[in-house]
Order: sequence, then structure tokens, then C-alpha cells
Amino acid sequence: MVSYKEMMKKRYIERKKNILTNFKKMTEEQIRWTVRVFKDCMKPKDIDKHLSNYNEFLQIEELRDFVEKFATVYTRLAIRELKDKNGENEDFLLKNLTNEDLQSMSIFEIWEKIKEEGINLKEYQLVRAIARIGTCLKFDLIFDAGLAESAVEFPLYFELQEKLEKLGKKELHKLTNRILITLKDADMINDEESKSFKLKHLHSMIQETLGIKEPFKEIIGGQMEKIPRGKYESPEIATLHYALSKMEINDLKMSAMVNIDLLAMEEFKEIAEPYVKKYPSFFEMPKDAIIDFMLDVSKKIGDRALLDFIDRYKKGRLLFIEKADEEDWISLSHNEKLAQITEDNNFMDSAVIARHFARFLLADDYNSLLNKKKQIALILNKEYMNIQMKFINTFSTEDGIRTLKYLMNTVSYKVLEMEKAEGNLKDEKLKEIKNLISEKLGIASSILMSSHYRVH
Repeated sequence: MVSYKEMMKKRYIERKKNILTNFKKMTEEQIRWTVRVFKDCMKPKDIDKHLSNYNEFLQIEELRDFVEKFATVYTRLAIRELKDKNGENEDFLLKNLTNEDLQSMSIFEIWEKIKEEGINLKEYQLVRAIARIGTCLKFDLIFDAGLAESAVEFPLYFELQEKLEKLGKKELHKLTNRILITLKDADMINDEESKSFKLKHLHSMIQETLGIKEPFKEIIGGQMEKIPRGKYESPEIATLHYALSKMEINDLKMSAMVNIDLLAMEEFKEIAEPYVKKYPSFFEMPKDAIIDFMLDVSKKIGDRALLDFIDRYKKGRLLFIEKADEEDWISLSHNEKLAQITEDNNFMDSAVIARHFARFLLADDYNSLLNKKKQIALILNKEYMNIQMKFINTFSTEDGIRTLKYLMNTVSYKVLEMEKAEGNLKDEKLKEIKNLISEKLGIASSILMSSHYRVH
């Protein structure tokens, strides 16, 4: 005779095979539902380990790539839990049930076992058992063994879990005992009025304990509405989060420094403030905090890019006003381009202007302005920061900032001329620009050509 464990193991393996055969045909909702159902049977430590890089806002191909790997990982975890349980599970005591066993049971079955055997569940399992009651909007569903797989379709189920997890063990057990009393003889109720009263009472106990005022039916959320609600403003931000979570921390820090370089001073202060309060320095921030910080930066910078300091002249990639279409930009006259760039300059603060000037001053030649690798390397060059600070400190007064903006407009005029030039004349024009900037800063342009300042 085949044992229960062997029967369930075979079922898990067959389910995995089915997913691996069909995952390319699965819709976004089917994938998200599958992951939710599996997550609902996982231990918290395994969720942290295997789902930390996952989010529901990924593009369909990314979701399919994820579920292809996750199906195997989850099946391995489920089989391991099956093996670790005492006995052959034939007695079906709470202590011998797997998370999949619990998910396959109705609310009433689980709570009857708790009544008979005591609170013989892990806290996270008890949290799930209580949260399922919150998603039960009809009393008769308490007896439905399929409710658990339906519960995961609604955001409220996971939101209730988050709130319940914050309760201490004492409060959780107190709520459990109140639910047990209320569910007593629930299977003996026949009239609709009593059923409705009983369910309302169950919900009100959970609401009261968690400080929730709204009825659960009003906040349950849409079926397969993406969770967590309100987490991401767009699929692009979700995809970015997924990509960042896969990066090593040193690569993350470098990427963050590149993005910081695209912010105006006030933008940086606004984003950095909550992180400055929590961490002694940027380099001491943990990975999760750096990812959150980068997401905040990304929302602010939008589609700004590292080479925009030069591409604003070449392609019309303006920083603070609406970017021009590249083809339209090419057809504009010199004066029309200058008018738009001057308007964009008006929104620049001294930090952004100083950054632009530092990139021009430290350029070996015109082509180095277009070299992304060299421009990234600049961020680690201490002279890049020194030149910026010298500009900011030298022109810190109101008159100084006006002078700086006037110089920016003059430089912009000359950069547009450089763009019109051909061949080696571009390098000659760049020298003129460097001389103009260095003269204002009080640095001889010949010094800037020394190896001390050069970026290799």
C-alpha cells in the first residue's frame, strides 16, 4: 500500500512537471496565483530566501522566467517538509500536518482541530488560519476546503497576515481563544440570520484586535489585484526593483552613485533625508535600503541619463523641461536650440551646473564626452568632486549664482558651436570651452591636462 507521504510526493512532482511543461503558456494572473498558493505553504525563512527578488509587477516574460525556476525550488521545499514530519501523517494530528495539508482543509476543520488538540500550530500558521476568516464573506464558506486557495486571490488576506504578525504571542492566542468560542457549534447553524450574525461577530473580533474600522467586504480588494497594493507606481519601477535585487552590493552602490549624479541638490536632499536619519553614511546602508533609495532616485530622475550633459546639445535631451524629439531637434536652427537650452539652464542649481563644468574640464577630447565608461569613471575621480565643490563654494552668494548661470549660458552657446564643427575642430572648440570655464574657476587649463586630473 502506498503511504500518504509517497502519494503526496508523487503529486508534488507531477504538479511541478505540469508547470514546467506549460509555464510559457501561462497568463500573468495564473503565474501570480501559482506563486501565491505556493507562498501560502512556505515557512517564513523560506519566503525570505526564495521570494525576496520576486514581485507581482514584473513583465510577463520575467514572471515566466521566475516561475520556471521557482516551481522546482518550491517542490523541493514541499518534499522536504513532508519528510521532516513525524510519522506517516495518517493520524492527521495538527503537529503532523504539512503546510499543504493545512491549506487543503476548511476553516471549520482547522479550528475544530485547534479546539480538540490545543494551539498546536506555529505562529505563522495560526496567522494564516485567522487571516482566512477575514476573506470569508459568506458563512457557508467556512466549511469549504477550497477557500484557502481562493483566499490568496485577495490582497486583504496578505494584509491581515502582516498586521497579525505584529501582534505578540499573548494577543494572538487571546484572539484565537475568542474565535474558538464563537465557532463553537457553527456546523449546527441553519438559518441565514444566525449565520450572518456569527460571521459578522468573527470579523468584528479580528477588526477590533487589529484596529481596522472598515468592513472586510469593503477592503478585501479585487480578485488577483496585484500586491502589495500601492507598492509600485509602474511596471517599470517593479522591473527595476527586480533587476536591482539581483545585483551585488558593490555594483549597487556604484549604480546609485551614477544616479545621484543626475539629481539637483534639493532633489538629493529630499530623497536622502529619511536615509540620513537611519544610517551613518551611504556606504553603511544595507542592500535593501540601497535598493529602496535607488527606487526613490529613479522616480525622481525619470528618463534622465548619464550622457544627457552632452546629449542635450546633440539630441535635445533636456534635463528639466520636456525633451525634444531627436529628429525635430536636428532640424532646429542654432538660435532655436539655444533658446530651449537656455530655458533648461534656468532650472539648474549650482550643483548641476558645477557637475556639467567638471565633466567638460576633465575631458581628454571631444570623444571622451560621449564615452559612457569614462563618464562613469569620473564619479570615482576625487578631482571631479573637488572641481564641483570649488565652483559651488566660489559662487555661493546670490550674485555668484547669477554669474554661474550666465557662464552656463555662455558655455551652452559654445557647446552648440562645437556640435556644428567637424573632425578635429571639435577638439579645438572643446579647448576653448575648457579655457573659458577654467579661467572663471581660477585653474589654468594646462593644469587640467596633467595626469593628476586625467581619467583613464
